[in-house]
Amino acid sequence: IKKEGLIPALESAHAFVQAFKEAPKLSKEDIILINQSGRGDKDIFTVADAFDDPGWKEFIKKKAEEYNA
Repeated sequence: IKKEGLIPALESAHAFVQAFKEAPKLSKEDIILINQSGRGDKDIFTVADAFDDPGWKEFIKKKAEEYNA
């Protein structure tokens, strides 16, 4: 299972979670199809605020300083 490179929108993220839960129960011949809607990149800040990750906040501050320099 490839679990990288995709950032689903919050509205469709639940489908990915469920697919990853069910995948181990399926045979290698089975196919899982997920309809991904939206773009998750716009939700990154919302999710980061919800997790209250200090490392993320420092990363954003550093990037902002680089762009303002």
